[in-house]
Order: sequence, then structure tokens, then C-alpha cells
Amino acid sequence: MTEIVKCDQCHTTASFFNRHRYAGVCGACFNFNKVTPAVYAQRYQDLLHIFSEAKKRSRGKQYDCIYVARADAEDFFCVHLLVQEGLSVLVVLTNNYFLNDLAWHNFHQLVTYFDVDSVTYNPNLHTYKELVRTSLRRYNSIYYPFKAILHHFVLKIASEKAVPLVVWGQCQPLEFDGKFQKTDELRLSEWWILEHELNGVTPERFLGSGAQLEAGTARHFTFPSVSTGVNREVIFLSNFTRWDQATQNSDALDFGFEPDAPNNTFDQFENAGSSVYYQLHDLLRVLNHGFPKLAVHLAREIRFGRREKLDCQDLTKFLAYDPAPFFKDFLNTTTSGYRWFLEHRLSTVQHLIREAPEINLAKQMASPKPLQNKNIQDFVIFKKGI
Repeated sequence: MTEIVKCDQCHTTASFFNRHRYAGVCGACFNFNKVTPAVYAQRYQDLLHIFSEAKKRSRGKQYDCIYVARADAEDFFCVHLLVQEGLSVLVVLTNNYFLNDLAWHNFHQLVTYFDVDSVTYNPNLHTYKELVRTSLRRYNSIYYPFKAILHHFVLKIASEKAVPLVVWGQCQPLEFDGKFQKTDELRLSEWWILEHELNGVTPERFLGSGAQLEAGTARHFTFPSVSTGVNREVIFLSNFTRWDQATQNSDALDFGFEPDAPNNTFDQFENAGSSVYYQLHDLLRVLNHGFPKLAVHLAREIRFGRREKLDCQDLTKFLAYDPAPFFKDFLNTTTSGYRWFLEHRLSTVQHLIREAPEINLAKQMASPKPLQNKNIQDFVIFKKGI
């Protein structure tokens, strides 16, 4: 496990990129503190210029931009901003098969409320499960296949439909890791995907790792050729705005978004509707990096002055995970196979697999709107309707 590095300001930030501290504070806090209102104003003008250029290049075409959806509250803020600035938006969702019925409800509410076109890509489920098994076995990760397929499909659609601009919402290395500054001109590229999304593991290396795959699978992982990206920009909205995630996500309630009631965090909006994000995925985060997503959420709230400092080294008392549904309902693992994985691969974090945490922080810090639909079904392959 990675040694926790404590920031003097937020006390909870823990990241590979925050090891370089500035007068005792992490890179994320340092960069956050130095941005003035004038910088935010200029960055938004830079964003408007990008929008204007996209509109010029899309004349005679159906869409000015593609927005890459997550099926959570962030989508509502981002699509609202894009529509408000007069862009014709195509919303693209890649199905990771980890969404529950709440996420599907919110996604369809998004495209219905803002009256935008959408495309959903559903990878071959049998192949996808084999990819997830390989990813978990080799890299202690269940998201590698999704991220690789996601980036390929988004750029493929952008090329096929000649859309000049691709828009993502949050840039995590900027907002939470402090690796970049607000004034850096960040653009998503093949290098970016490999460095920040795929943990340095190339698709060729991943696909050569013993996965039992059908012929042709590799083409869904590869980055499109350089020619497909000519005159196309791929940006992050958080690179151009004062990205107050908690405030703008809670505003999604005004558009009909339904929040979640996740375990292991108090945030009901980010990655709401995921069957794994705050369960097995977060447990693997603790295993691989030494801290849960809760640490990131606390750091964010402390940075914005909404919460008091809380020692991130004591966060395990707020955690309780149940990875069994992923193995049984998604991977269809046998009981003996699940027990083997717990004993041989999760032994160092097995004490966190329990019915309840020592202290329920989520109830103390949850947002004011309670979850309405308590009968959530996990791992919903696809669902339509609002």
C-alpha cells in the first residue's frame, strides 16, 4: 500500500502527484489557492473562443460538439452549460455494465430534459466480462477495459460524424491531484489516455496478458489514427471554470436528477448509480494506493471551506465494503472462487469487508435530499425510460 502523504491544508489529500508539496501543502491546494477571479474570468473567455471556433468548423453539420457522459450529476451541469452557450450537443455514453437502474434513469432524464441527441455504445458483454476478469487478475483494476473502449468509441464517433469538439467534464489530475494548473492548456491525447487513464499499460500489453478473447477485439482498444483527430479539440470543462463539484452537482436536482445513497462516502452525486465505484473499485483503490475516494471528497470540501480537517489516516473506521455482488452477479464467480480471491488477493484489506463501518460518516455528512427509490437494482445491462 502507498504511504499516505498529509497536506497541511486539507489533511486528507493522498496522491501520487501530491508528493511534491509547496510550503507544506499539496499541489491541489497550492494550485487552488493561487487562482484569482481574474484568472477564472479569462479562462471562461478562452472557453467561449473554443466554442465559437467549433461552431464555425461545424457549419453545415449536425453537431458542434460531443459531450462524454458519465450518467451522474456532472452530466447535468456540463450539458446545461453547453446548451446555454448555444452549442448543438451529441451526448455519448459507453456502457460499462456497472450502472444500476438509478444511473439509467438519470441518463434518460438528462437527454430528455435538455432535449439533446444521444448515442449509447454497448460492448459485447461476453467479451467485456473476460476483459474485466483479465484486468482484475493482472492489474487489480476493473475499469481498464471500460476506459480503453470509451476513448476509442468517443473519438470514432467524432470522426464519423465530423464533430470538431469533444468535451469532457472534470479533469481529475487538475482538480484533485494537483498535477496541472488552471492556466495550463490541457488537451486529451493518446499520451494523456495512456498516462492518466490506463496507468501506463498499453492496449497491446493488456491484450497480450492471457485474456481469452475473440478475434477483432483489439480494434476497440486502439487510439484512432492521427488523421481522425485533425482539426478536432478534446477539452475538459474544469480546465476553464471554477470547478466547485459539490455545488454544481447538487444543482442537478433542479433538472430532475435523483441522488444516490452510496456507502463509503457522503457524496450522493459523483458516480451516483454505480454498482461498483464505492464498493469493489474503492476497495481496490485502498489496496493499490492506500486511500479511499472518501479522502478525495473530504479534501475537496475542506479546500472549499465547507468542512473541518479530518485526519485521513483514520478513514478506515468509516469504511465497510461488500464486493460479493460484483463477483456473484456480474462475473458469475463460484462461492469457492470468491473466497479464494478474498484470501489470496484481498487479504490486506479483508478487514474492511464487513456489514457496517465503525462510524457512519455518510449519515452525518449527506446532502439534504434523501434517496427516494430505495429498491435499487445493481448491474442493469440496459434500461430505457424516466
